[in-house]
Amino acid sequence: MMSVLSVVSQTHLVAIAPRWLAEEFAESLELQVLPLPLKQNRQNLLSLLA
Repeated sequence: MMSVLSVVSQTHLVAIAPRWLAEEFAESLELQVLPLPLKQNRQNLLSLLA
């Protein structure tokens, strides 16, 4: 996942990553952390990740 954040930091691409991970590297990689532009409940999100 860190390689994805590295690529995003060097391009105009976007990625969906766990918030804790994005925030951990936001300053060092100059990332902008934004909420997802859609509402989902936690149960649906976990089923997508499982």
